[in-house]
Amino acid sequence: NKDRHMSAEKDVGNRPFTFHGDLLGIANYYSIDQELAKKQLDVFYDLVFEKFRESTSRIFLFSDSVFITGSALEETLKKLGDIYMRLLYKNIFMKGALIKGELTFDPRITVDNIRKELPSTDVLYRAISLQKGIKGMRLLIEKELAKDLLPREWLTDHDYKQHVDLDGYDKFDFRRKIILAREWNAYEYLWMMSLS
Repeated sequence: NKDRHMSAEKDVGNRPFTFHGDLLGIANYYSIDQELAKKQLDVFYDLVFEKFRESTSRIFLFSDSVFITGSALEETLKKLGDIYMRLLYKNIFMKGALIKGELTFDPRITVDNIRKELPSTDVLYRAISLQKGIKGMRLLIEKELAKDLLPREWLTDHDYKQHVDLDGYDKFDFRRKIILAREWNAYEYLWMMSLS
């Protein structure tokens, strides 16, 4: 049983996921000046491109939104944390949600000027739904995915404090940045917190 737990832990950072993020306030920039909005979007696009150009994940950028899907979950969370921080330094704010499951599409007939992207599961809907409820610059994680990642002893703040030195989890484990969100509807990745 312990060996099975250790083999499952070995690959914990590689789980199918989809992230949906939106920049906050871009419509306000557009209402003032289109060039101001484009500058904000350029910074955002450049950061995403820089961080994910070598990634195995698939990235979709559209207007002020980003969708990231794949299985390199730990790597993606760390890169998103860096993107959030660098956006914050530039007074650009993003909110986002990470959910369990990879975004896939049903094959469709297309022509040169029409591309059909019909999601084959509810992954897109769940990511957008969780993201829409976020207030502020936060990165939420769907409960189902967080429960797959976290040891049972870390599912609540109280339990985490009781088991902070759980065997097999070093102080730099990325999961130490995942906590139960204050609304109890999801978990939250504390991208601002340093583990060093």
